Amino acid sequence: MGLTTTRILREIRELGYEGGRTILAEHVRALRCTLELSQPTLVTPRFETRMAEEAQLDWSPFRLLIGGIVVVAHAFACMLCASRKAFVRFYRNERQPILLEAMSCCFEYFDGCCHRLVVDNMATAVLGRWADGKPIWNPGFVAHAKHYGYEPFACRPRSPNRKGKKEKFF
Repeated sequence: MGLTTTRILREIRELGYEGGRTILAEHVRALRCTLELSQPTLVTPRFETRMAEEAQLDWSPFRLLIGGIVVVAHAFACMLCASRKAFVRFYRNERQPILLEAMSCCFEYFDGCCHRLVVDNMATAVLGRWADGKPIWNPGFVAHAKHYGYEPFACRPRSPNRKGKKEKFF
């Protein structure tokens, strides 16, 4: 609702209410408790993965002052879901050759790659979606996946909880 007791009191006094603020506040409190109890709570189930099963990766831009000039540095981060061990490296842009290099450096750092690599819908990995919702993969990204032997997995649009481990990291 977003209405305060003070505002409700002011408005109903204009309509002829002669009672006090305390009794109104008690009534409003009871109504709010009833409304909160009747609203279903959205619970997102926590899911865990086995070792080497899944990693999540993404970019996050940062504005830095370097030599008196504001520069945008793009942080590439990849997190192993089972252990939460992370790899972070900064780049000048997020283009596909940079993404593939960052991922290769990441795999070297981790001494291998996970079975599944979870990405959001970045254009360097996902070009779009078919009518049935399946991703249209970027050919360069698919070639990288075949070379390293991981299964690419794209999150559904507007599903922020699917990559919650990595999002919390940023």
